[in-house]
Amino acid sequence: MITQVIDLHKHNIRNFHSLGDWWDNLKTIVRNKFIDFSVQKRRKLNSRRNILTKQLIRAKKALHSGVSNLASTVENLERDLLSLISKEAESAKIRSRAE
Repeated sequence: MITQVIDLHKHNIRNFHSLGDWWDNLKTIVRNKFIDFSVQKRRKLNSRRNILTKQLIRAKKALHSGVSNLASTVENLERDLLSLISKEAESAKIRSRAE
């Protein structure tokens, strides 16, 4: 995605007064693309976490009400949710180191 942005921006170099102006504009565009990408990724992750949580709650309610064949489903959902939370925690560690 970034390569495409740079390639497209190369064609517009003659529209700028100086190479410095072009470079500053490119940095702004790339920064905005990274921000947009991060926002979309965060939304997908939050959505996935919400879906898993709701499925887990429903499966646990059904398991407690007597449906015995849902034990493996509950285990799988718990494992998936724990994996997702672990990835979020690792990402938070990386961001905190960068800051």
